[in-house]
Amino acid sequence: MSKPPATLGIVLTILGVAVSLATPARSESAEEFFKGKQIALIIGYNPGGSYDVYSRLAAQLLPKYIPGNPIIAVKHMPGVGSVKAANFLFAQGSKDGLTIGMVGQQLALTQALRDSAVAYDMRKFGWLGRFLTMDVWCSTALTRQRFGWQPVQPGLIPDIEKGYYFTA
Repeated sequence: MSKPPATLGIVLTILGVAVSLATPARSESAEEFFKGKQIALIIGYNPGGSYDVYSRLAAQLLPKYIPGNPIIAVKHMPGVGSVKAANFLFAQGSKDGLTIGMVGQQLALTQALRDSAVAYDMRKFGWLGRFLTMDVWCSTALTRQRFGWQPVQPGLIPDIEKGYYFTA
């Protein structure tokens, strides 16, 4: 059995600015607000890759699930493993739901490791959903069943708790 292509290993997240979910009450309905509007979908990676493909697919599919059926326009903002896009979404993205982003799942870890490029706070983003999931071929129940594979090393959390990786 061959290993799946690396692009399948990317778990995509679609995130919106949390503040957009907490905007002041409006007298108009969501349908009235979004009708005739354009949502900017900021992609944290270069055109042509898997994030581009998934983002363009999302831009085609999502409008039918948003009241008012707005247009979704894709804009690439590559840099620092999508940190540049997350920084933009956090500091300058529209706070009314008209700016969403597709960035890497590693951004919370990047922030936790205190990367100097980080100017966002992942706790203040609102997650819209996961666009793609994957079957982790080396650790799933199916792999365990078919090949009799059982993990023998400690799991991620117990391993991290040993204190080998981080210092206070």
